[in-house]
Amino acid sequence: MLLRDAFGTTLICSSDAVVFRFLGWLQKADRGLSLEEVLRGVGLGHPVSRKLSKKFREYWTQKGFQEALQRGFINPSNPPAPPLEKDPPAR
Repeated sequence: MLLRDAFGTTLICSSDAVVFRFLGWLQKADRGLSLEEVLRGVGLGHPVSRKLSKKFREYWTQKGFQEALQRGFINPSNPPAPPLEKDPPAR
């Protein structure tokens, strides 16, 4: 799902790990949203499954960033992403 924020920036909401990994590769972590974040933004803080959670989005975005960094697609002088959690969420 594509959304626009108050400033007109296009954001993407997904439950697919590859979308968030790709945003990590592009260093565009701020362009991804989980359904959990969308629901909270409109005042509906309902529990969601793991694939729809903010934690899932953050994990896979960080993983994509780290993959791109390790493969030389990102300049090491850029600030690194926070470390990965030990137990990755299920896909």
